[in-house]
Amino acid sequence: MADGGFGDEQAMRIMMLVARLGRRVSEIRMLDRDPLLALDRRTATDEDDDGAFVAKLRYQQTKIEQGPALEDQRQWIRR
Repeated sequence: MADGGFGDEQAMRIMMLVARLGRRVSEIRMLDRDPLLALDRRTATDEDDDGAFVAKLRYQQTKIEQGPALEDQRQWIRR
């Protein structure tokens, strides 16, 4: 792009999700088309019940849980 990416709607939406969700760009780029898993609706006893629901974001984890860098970090913490 001649404008250096300004006006790229997809990039703007990715950055908005990075800021709001605290996820990595790579994780957001790999989101499924419908990544929200609805949890139980709030109960009628909630004082500020506006009909909102609670959801969990399903995303692909991009870090390797048992990677060598993580094990090095764990050993360093133990020391």
